[in-house]
Amino acid sequence: MSKFIFVLALAFGVRSFAAGLQPMPFPIVTPPSSEELMLGPLLDLHNGGQSTGAAQGKDATTWGGLIDATLLPQQGVGYVAGRRETDRWASGLMASLLINSAPLVQEKYPTTLLRIGGIAQQTGGPYKPHSSHQNGLDADIQFVGTVKYQSVLDANGVVTPLFDVEQNWFYWRLVTMQQMKVSGKVTSAVSMILVDPRIKTYLCAWAKSREAQLDALDYEVLTKLRPTEGHDDHFHLRLRCSPAYTSCIGERVPSGKRPTGCSEFDAPIVKSL
Repeated sequence: MSKFIFVLALAFGVRSFAAGLQPMPFPIVTPPSSEELMLGPLLDLHNGGQSTGAAQGKDATTWGGLIDATLLPQQGVGYVAGRRETDRWASGLMASLLINSAPLVQEKYPTTLLRIGGIAQQTGGPYKPHSSHQNGLDADIQFVGTVKYQSVLDANGVVTPLFDVEQNWFYWRLVTMQQMKVSGKVTSAVSMILVDPRIKTYLCAWAKSREAQLDALDYEVLTKLRPTEGHDDHFHLRLRCSPAYTSCIGERVPSGKRPTGCSEFDAPIVKSL
């Protein structure tokens, strides 16, 4: 087991990642390189459904698609997905991350199931009512620790105890630390995590209250959390294009430090007169 995986196992108090990887719903034709396994032990960059176009294409030249899409099983170790087969088609990258991350959440929180909603249609493309979910790199996931789709905000828009910040933060750290090399740069496989703006504000304050305990990964999670209306009962996970998906259109890999989106941490921009 690589040093990276060993450190991960110690940090999360889980069994060996190598021993815990789950069988995939597709044949492993191209095995991972040692570098790929070290960077993203929960990811399959090559096999299964292949993403094309953009996750949120706006016209026929950028619409996303899926080639040989992977059907996520309706349930597996540590997770349950939607009953409708039409909603459970994914890229191999997304399927592998969901399947391999769920048992680690359940090991940490034995009564918790990762509850997965819509991903994409079998051949991808526009997927109403979503404006995204076009190429198998998006997944809607109930807030970790909840048992049904319901808002975690009260009538006044205040975050309620239905939102378990510890469990969700654990999961967001787990997926954000999965990395891959894109155009020569090592980057997180996670492009963004969409949550309701009021939840983002709550998380900024929560992070500030424990600032002394934050590490670089915590700050990276904050940068991934994007305030977006309509995400008060679930979060939206978007992954970057696998470097093996040659027809995939993804978000540019950022260079330098990105703002967290929290006024508590980001210095204000001072304009010169």
